[in-house]
Amino acid sequence: MFISIFVVNPESGKNLPRCLTALAAQTYVNFETLVIASGAASLALPDSRCRLIRLPSDASHTALCNRAAAEAKGALFVFLDAKDCAEPEWLMALLNAARRYPDAGLFGSALISAQDPEQLYSCGYGYSFTGFAWRCGAGWPLEALPDDGRIFAPCGPLTIRADLFNALGGFDERLEDETENIDLAFRARLMGHETIQLSEAILRHDETPVADDARVRGIFQRTQGNIRVFVKNMPPPLFELLLPFHIVGQILALLAHPGSAIIRWDGMMAALRELPDLMRDRRTLSALPAHASLRIAHALSWSLRKIFWRMTDVRKI
Repeated sequence: MFISIFVVNPESGKNLPRCLTALAAQTYVNFETLVIASGAASLALPDSRCRLIRLPSDASHTALCNRAAAEAKGALFVFLDAKDCAEPEWLMALLNAARRYPDAGLFGSALISAQDPEQLYSCGYGYSFTGFAWRCGAGWPLEALPDDGRIFAPCGPLTIRADLFNALGGFDERLEDETENIDLAFRARLMGHETIQLSEAILRHDETPVADDARVRGIFQRTQGNIRVFVKNMPPPLFELLLPFHIVGQILALLAHPGSAIIRWDGMMAALRELPDLMRDRRTLSALPAHASLRIAHALSWSLRKIFWRMTDVRKI
């Protein structure tokens, strides 16, 4: 199986060379790496399997992903962050999983903190009945890494079968900062495709703090994206049943983080201004069979104790 790996809008500095060097050292060699960059900066590429694609600098991250995917040749797509450094067996683990779980459409990798190699950064996203997602396993000791299992959405590197990605129409280009992963996995699940979180596909994630402007932008995008994902994807009758919990959750998240309350409020207002478009998106949900809602209900976390703790946790999305 040929694999296409995308590294989109890579930052300058140490992360990109380290990321590409790790890819060049993979034990599985039947892949291509598409480095998507904007601007005119020159980039050193490790080998012929790696090629540079230049796209307009005004395009969003998800738009760059979609445009690059149109040029890819792989049967499996992997969207990788330059902050993630793959272990040598990572691609082989993804390939084996694609063969071992033929009915699964998406796969998640285990992220270990590069700063503390004995601590997990994430092993996928959970999704609650309130419409909030969180990083599973954040801060857990490495020995607590669970075995392969179903998860709502991949965290960080998203691996998806190319035919499914194309059938879904790619990423929603209105979404950013990991909410696009949750949205894509949500839409795939509505079509009957599971996400499998893998214990042997391992990367080291650089947790270096981001600049203040990037942090502010991330809070805004996650707040806005959180509402977008819930409104456009939650099928009836779950939407009508869970909407009050989502509203209460948004208010609690606002109150729990007074230091970023203004940013979160702005994100909420931006999402509300899009409600007409989001409600139009919901029209496609009316054609879903009844068991699609049952699949979503089964995949949600229904624990009040866990959910309300995580909605006020700074590590939530």
